[in-house]
Amino acid sequence: MPVAPGTYRYILAHYEWEDSDPDDIAYWRGPAGYVASLNLRPYGARVLPHTRPAEGWGLFAMDIRADVPRTAIDLGQDLNSRLAAQVAANLRAALDLTPGDLDRPNLLEDFWAVLNEYADPDDSNLVPPMTPNHRGLMEWNWGGHSLLKRERFDRVKHPRVIELVRKGVIEDRDKSDIVNFDPGRGKELIDYAKLPVLRDLSAKASRDAACVELPQAVAVKANDDTHANLLTAGTSRNSGYASTTGLNGSPTPTYERAAAVAGVAAYYGNIDPARPFQTLPVRGVLAPAVADRFTREERDLLLHGGVATLYFDASGVARIDRLISEYQTNEHDAADTALLDLNTALTLSYLRYDFRSSFTSAFPRHKLADDGIRTGFGQAVVTPKIAKAWCLTKFRQWESLGLVEDYEQFKRDLVVVRNESDPNRLDFFLPPDLVNQLRVAAVQIGFRL
Repeated sequence: MPVAPGTYRYILAHYEWEDSDPDDIAYWRGPAGYVASLNLRPYGARVLPHTRPAEGWGLFAMDIRADVPRTAIDLGQDLNSRLAAQVAANLRAALDLTPGDLDRPNLLEDFWAVLNEYADPDDSNLVPPMTPNHRGLMEWNWGGHSLLKRERFDRVKHPRVIELVRKGVIEDRDKSDIVNFDPGRGKELIDYAKLPVLRDLSAKASRDAACVELPQAVAVKANDDTHANLLTAGTSRNSGYASTTGLNGSPTPTYERAAAVAGVAAYYGNIDPARPFQTLPVRGVLAPAVADRFTREERDLLLHGGVATLYFDASGVARIDRLISEYQTNEHDAADTALLDLNTALTLSYLRYDFRSSFTSAFPRHKLADDGIRTGFGQAVVTPKIAKAWCLTKFRQWESLGLVEDYEQFKRDLVVVRNESDPNRLDFFLPPDLVNQLRVAAVQIGFRL
């Protein structure tokens, strides 16, 4: 609740660029003597170096004994008091608001409106709107004041939150709706966030998956839009190593949703990359209004359009419906489901990583010779037959983990030969049959009376 009147003085003042100490880091600072601040500048203005001596506005709670800067607007000493007409006019002019704005019953409500009704989802002139927390609550916590105001998110009362969520994807302002992980490595991640648009992200994920040296990763993205727009965006991409979840009207920022989905997929994908993700809860993703949630038929259309889907249970918890990739057609533009489910990419990534690490551990400094060579005991020599036998043993290990099936087919189609042009190279063709996931149970009941 607000503190007692007279405890602090509230002012609207500029942030100033502090670089007087050559041995210290330059930074934006508020006026001397403030105990709490509310930054009203766009995010971009907070990180860029200054262009003028003072730039951007902030609401500051000042020590009652501190001097008020000459250029500041004095807003009084009580958050529960109504602003005088001239003070309100000065405040509107400073924040570039129109006459009639900031007509709330007190200062607290005026700035609550600044954070919501008058906030700038474009992040160009004023602070972007606040977003709800994981419980769906809009809260203003301020230093020295504790919790000033709280209300539950409502799409009608807080429409700019949805604007902010959608603009972050449409314009791809900070690439923060992109999360990538690799179930094989776990430590290093490719920096996909530097790509200019999401379509480039999908292309890069596919290219990296085909590389020999680069570590493979899977990109997880999020989009918030209407059903038609989600379908349009989904059918425009075609990567088996990128996945986009689509919702309509969720107040959770897309970067948070992408991180939440990626966290679930990374955690359970590391445990078992072949096990489906359906029904797993995605904590922290707030549900859209009931009228905006997709029906089963609408989700099925999205799944056929390259968009992964979530659903919400009776308690409002987000759960994975089906985590698919964007892959829809092959190089001949024919419909192809080879890399449809993300489990396929994750399983292949694990097999690739495990084969490479296990083979280099088993044959770290070996000599390579043709089959039939007669060497002395203990010689570090590998032949195609020895390597093939090792591959069959490795397949049995993968089989015991529930990742592959059909040993006889793998044994029949496996090829291990010395390279014809490079005598120091051993070529492998691994044909594993990956296990599938139980997604549909079709039952017909023939009843009798």
